[in-house]
Amino acid sequence: MITLLQWYKVFWTYDKLISKKIKDRMLQDNIPGKETFTLNKVTSAGGKKLFVKGGGRPDFESQTIYWPEERVFLFFSINRDKDLRRLIYRDVVLFMDKQLK
Repeated sequence: MITLLQWYKVFWTYDKLISKKIKDRMLQDNIPGKETFTLNKVTSAGGKKLFVKGGGRPDFESQTIYWPEERVFLFFSINRDKDLRRLIYRDVVLFMDKQLK
């Protein structure tokens, strides 16, 4: 069984699974008014740079958060409605801002 950590290492370390060209497209800046399916570049309130992607539907949500400078990767998924993903995302980013000072 392949773990999420193994996927993370392969994705960010090697260009064999996903080429550098495709990774660069995934990390490109968002184009206003156009869905690009890229990771979103965000700066936290504490000034940390991170890439995020999340969303879902009423019965399932998921979120990916990556702090490239700290090499920290977090993924979670939830079988629940009421936008719990957004609340967890907010709390995790605030917590990490404090931890990564």
